[in-house]
Amino acid sequence: MTRCIIIEDEPLAASRLSGLLSSNFPEFQIVAQLDSVKESINYLEMNDQPDLIFLDIELADGQSFLLFDYVKVDVPIIFTTAYDRFSLKAFEHLSVDYLLKPVRHKDLQRAIDKFKALTNKPSSAMIDVDFKRTKTYKERFLGRIGNKMHYKKATDISLFYSEDKITYMMGKDHKKFIIDYPLDRLEKELLDPYCFYRISRKHIVNADAVSIIKSYINQRLSLELDVAYDHPIIVSREKVSDFKSWLNR
Repeated sequence: MTRCIIIEDEPLAASRLSGLLSSNFPEFQIVAQLDSVKESINYLEMNDQPDLIFLDIELADGQSFLLFDYVKVDVPIIFTTAYDRFSLKAFEHLSVDYLLKPVRHKDLQRAIDKFKALTNKPSSAMIDVDFKRTKTYKERFLGRIGNKMHYKKATDISLFYSEDKITYMMGKDHKKFIIDYPLDRLEKELLDPYCFYRISRKHIVNADAVSIIKSYINQRLSLELDVAYDHPIIVSREKVSDFKSWLNR
């Protein structure tokens, strides 16, 4: 039996999801239905974590992402929401799928199948990422503008890029700094691959910085980040599939 909880503040949506589960997936036992961030925090702090969480995003007392500031959630999550704009943020957590309401049976079936595949046989990509995260990565970078030196936390850097054989880092303040590491070394040795991905020969992006993904010519992707960058940020065609898998982990 798979124990799951539903966190949803709309009674009709909660009832629909509960009904779909009980009618089509009797092996899933709903052990709790919660309707607020506060109630969910209290429940997860006082009880064993379930096997799976169905999580709405917009709850009455705030976005459910607040949960992760108070409780360490180590189980897969199927997000359910009326909005598609949170999909990238959902990828930061153990997201199995992202379902738009009203939840349809075929979409729920797809999400359940993905959950079963994930829990029965973890993919090599997931194993590889988890293994790499046991390493220690560089936490701060020292950069320069003119004759002034500045340092930034790695997590605050949105983009690393090369231009005219010089490597730059750019943070959320939109300022660019010269650093002394080539992109090859950043990618292979210094940056946490869970957080950073080299999308092309010239660019390494932080997952948290990606705000919009668009289709681009020749089966590539175009990214918009949370920083003002003067040139297109394009995912190389040969990296598109891996990049999507990296985001959707």
